[in-house]
Amino acid sequence: MPYLDINNTRVYYEEYGIGPDTLLFCHGIFLSSMVFKAQMDYFKARYRCIVLDLRGQGQSDAVEEAFELEQLVLDVAEFIRGLQAGPCHFIGLSVGANIGMQLAKEHRELIKSLVLINANADAERSKWRLGWQSLLIKLFGVKLIVNRLMKQLFSARFLVDELRSEEVQHLKSEIIKSKRRPVELLRAYMNRSSLQPLLGELDMPTLIIAGERDLITPSDQSKNIKLKIPQARLAVIKEAGHCAPVEESWQVVNTMEVFLNGVH
Repeated sequence: MPYLDINNTRVYYEEYGIGPDTLLFCHGIFLSSMVFKAQMDYFKARYRCIVLDLRGQGQSDAVEEAFELEQLVLDVAEFIRGLQAGPCHFIGLSVGANIGMQLAKEHRELIKSLVLINANADAERSKWRLGWQSLLIKLFGVKLIVNRLMKQLFSARFLVDELRSEEVQHLKSEIIKSKRRPVELLRAYMNRSSLQPLLGELDMPTLIIAGERDLITPSDQSKNIKLKIPQARLAVIKEAGHCAPVEESWQVVNTMEVFLNGVH
């Protein structure tokens, strides 16, 4: 399995396809790089596609020490340089979108365009909620609160769809398998700074994708980001919750393809 040693940890990644441009996919909390499988499978015919598991997440080495979101930005910048993958089209979901925005400001030379999925540029307003979640996960593992997490991460429509029940159960089992791993990433996200001041400085083509049924990051937050990034466009994915690339994979693929075809 491929790993890259960066900043005193090993980061797991997968790479598929060849092409003149690179797509780099960056996941959010609780779910690993697996959330982008449909997009990777589609775009690998024309792009070099790379997906990574963030520090301490998925199949990357576990970490016990606390870190800040800024550390993840440094990790991803080093990762891109290590694989000679820049400038890339950066696709980030949730916390991955936060990493993308900060990366684009601090390491502009590494980013060709941004795709921000269910992004939140504000500082955390519900620290008590995330604080309780991280404490429960640290004490008992994710399994204790997995049913609540599923309702936050996915739309009610997706969760009760009988045709996708096996997929739902697989996602649930993957979240449970993470055990205590999400604690430090959750805390880093909880303590993040507002990115609102830097939005106007992002000068690359940017696609903002919002899930119509997202409970964690309502679409109004994506609309606010779109207004502040000069070259941004907004697409709302019908019926999707927070994990739009999973729930409505083809809507996301089609939206991304139109956008990427227009980036030169």
